[in-house]
Amino acid sequence: MPNGNQTRINLKNMAGRSFEIATARDFYNKLLEDYAAFNEDPTSSRLAINCAMTAWHLSDWIYYDYQSTLITLFPKIRLYQEFLSIQHCTDLEIMRCITNGSKHCAPHNGKQMVQGTGIHKGVFAKQFSRQHDISYLKVMLVDGSEARFEDVLERVIAFWRTYTISQFGWTFN
Repeated sequence: MPNGNQTRINLKNMAGRSFEIATARDFYNKLLEDYAAFNEDPTSSRLAINCAMTAWHLSDWIYYDYQSTLITLFPKIRLYQEFLSIQHCTDLEIMRCITNGSKHCAPHNGKQMVQGTGIHKGVFAKQFSRQHDISYLKVMLVDGSEARFEDVLERVIAFWRTYTISQFGWTFN
């Protein structure tokens, strides 16, 4: 039974269950912090999964923060997420596949872009430039191509920045 000194939990949204992360903007900042940590250790699967989950779940946070605006076009969150990942940023679909693969430990029923993930073991230390054979996390796509996870992540972060500025008037320093 809560007493007067305890914080009330807002059960209407995720904010009451996410410590001090209460808005989509807070969650975007979490993505930037996750990305900074990943850049320090760019072959860490743990940090990459954290980045993928945050990058994908930002779509949830934005949908619910701006639901009054978005619900007329997208009565269900999945429609909004498909709109984003198909028409605006296909790299978001890669983040969804990694997120669901990490959560469910098995392939998700339905459309898949990602065949698997792995690490390329280079012979040079990470301090060398990409022109050398350095180690990196890779994403193998169902079309047979490969992508560096860090490149996909950087494109998704750039997308979120541009999208939130154009659609919701966010400003950045």
